[in-house]
Amino acid sequence: MSLPAKLKTSAAKAGRTALWLGPDEWLVIDEAGKDPLADCAKVTALHSAVGISHRNVAFSVTG
Repeated sequence: MSLPAKLKTSAAKAGRTALWLGPDEWLVIDEAGKDPLADCAKVTALHSAVGISHRNVAFSVTG
């Protein structure tokens, strides 16, 4: 999946979504429960990947 380059955009592929948060910052969500950080560990280009799953909470309201 290519990361979105334009502000306020997103990209998705195979259950994984990348949201543009700011210059050089994206939020990557994997709906299948796979670990995006494990995939980043395979990348040889200079990068930084930080897990922030502890700070995001979602509530589903029905009824």
